[in-house]
Amino acid sequence: MKVRIFFITLFLIIVFLIGKVIIYPFLQGPDYFTDKRINLLILGIDDVEGTKRSDTIIVSSLDLDGDEFWFLSVPRDTMLDIEDYGLDKAGHAYAYGGIELTYKTVSELLDIPLHHYVLLDYNGFKKIVDIMGGVDIEVEKQMHYEDKTAGFIIDLEPGFQKLDGEKALQYVRFRSDGDGDLGRIGRQLKFMRSAAQQWVQLSFLWKAPSLFFALREGIRTDMSFSTLMALAGFAKHFKTEKFFATKLPGDARYVDDISFWIPDKDRIDALVGKFFYGEGRTERPRIEVLNGNGIPGAARKVSDLLIDNGFNVVGAGDAWSSDFEETLIIDKVGYRELTTELAGILDAPVLIDYGGSIKYSEILVIVGKDRVF
Repeated sequence: MKVRIFFITLFLIIVFLIGKVIIYPFLQGPDYFTDKRINLLILGIDDVEGTKRSDTIIVSSLDLDGDEFWFLSVPRDTMLDIEDYGLDKAGHAYAYGGIELTYKTVSELLDIPLHHYVLLDYNGFKKIVDIMGGVDIEVEKQMHYEDKTAGFIIDLEPGFQKLDGEKALQYVRFRSDGDGDLGRIGRQLKFMRSAAQQWVQLSFLWKAPSLFFALREGIRTDMSFSTLMALAGFAKHFKTEKFFATKLPGDARYVDDISFWIPDKDRIDALVGKFFYGEGRTERPRIEVLNGNGIPGAARKVSDLLIDNGFNVVGAGDAWSSDFEETLIIDKVGYRELTTELAGILDAPVLIDYGGSIKYSEILVIVGKDRVF
């Protein structure tokens, strides 16, 4: 019944857009909600040899008062205590008990309530991208990976190009490089920003029927019509600089010759306090600027810009790579207000890495090729 309501809702939303009809929840946006923070469980489902598992697990938290969107990636290999199954990988919870067991397992891991879920089938993702005409994006490096078990191949060449549904899926799933999950999160952010900027300019009139059927086949949710429309109202206020991303704190280890991501409880508790409950910091953080584009003087020029704006820059140097296409702000501790201000000045996404060791600074700025001097 909930699935049917959702697809009827999507069709009505399209009708409202075409007819320029505004209903009360959409007009009110955040005022529609009693709880000013909405936590969503987002799952990307992969079908391997007939067994469905959650290949991508994301917990997103919408701060309706602060107009912020937090994006927490839970590695599929995270070792968790799954009810009735013991210690196992987080990605297996869906195969064992569907959305209900995944809901319970992730909620207990973070010790937070989850209000709604969204299930995205990869075939549905590909169809939606194709219907919308693809996404123009700069592929920053050669990407090649083959998963023979899943029958999935990633094969992308670097350069600016239009990604169709198949190649878009390859781009957002690739993580077989030295950047791991942090790199994948950055690519997912980059893809979402590019898609939003391009698709918002399109007319949905002729795409509505195809979109309706693609969504019907590829997406499930438990959100009601009114909730979806109110969230659409919230989206009107959304700004890129208030989009924060991080991964679950932990460490990669082998247990009985099986690779796991072992969650760090203390670091998770600290993350949840800032990530979901807004526990801010008042200390003045140190900022380090690294040149990630190979252009001489790039780090110094960004450092001077930040110093002129009153930031505490303690050093500048070269990054470990000169192939960064986009400037990144990496918050090692959780300075929400300051990194939001930084993101506005540099027009760059904020990545949050609670697992990184703190050496010379609490905030790291990597200058990418998008900075033109």
